[in-house]
This record gives sequence, structure tokens and C-alpha cells, in this order.
Amino acid sequence: DIIKKGNRQELVELISTLYLYKTDLAKTGKNLNMSDESIMKEAEKMLYEEFAFVLNIKLDEVVPYIKKSLIHNKMQSE
Repeated sequence: DIIKKGNRQELVELISTLYLYKTDLAKTGKNLNMSDESIMKEAEKMLYEEFAFVLNIKLDEVVPYIKKSLIHNKMQSE
């Protein structure tokens, strides 16, 4: 339902929740089930496509751009 609506805030919350759950599962040697993994990938794809469009960058440049921005912002706040 969240993916169908495409609400950015809800997509970010969904991705964050699934990522944290995936991280917790990995600690016990387990993985997300295929359904959750598929939902997370689809939500990421939608969000990254929007970032790419708005920032006028290629889709494969979105994650490095976000990481670079987060690092830069963290350094500025210290």
C-alpha cells in the first residue's frame, strides 16, 4: 500500500524499518524473507529514481551522492 501511494516520507520510513530488521536478522545469520526483500528493493528503486530526476544525476550515482552528503553534513556539525 505504501509503495502504491508513493509518499516519500512513508517510503523512507519503510526502507529504514526493513533495513534495521534486515540488520538484526543478519546478526543471527538470517535473511529477510523474499517478500520483504522485494518490497525494500522496490521502495528503494522508487525513491532513488526520484532523487536521480530531481538532482539530474544517473540512477547509479544516487547512493554515492547521498553518502557523500551525509558525511559532509556530519563533518559540518562537528
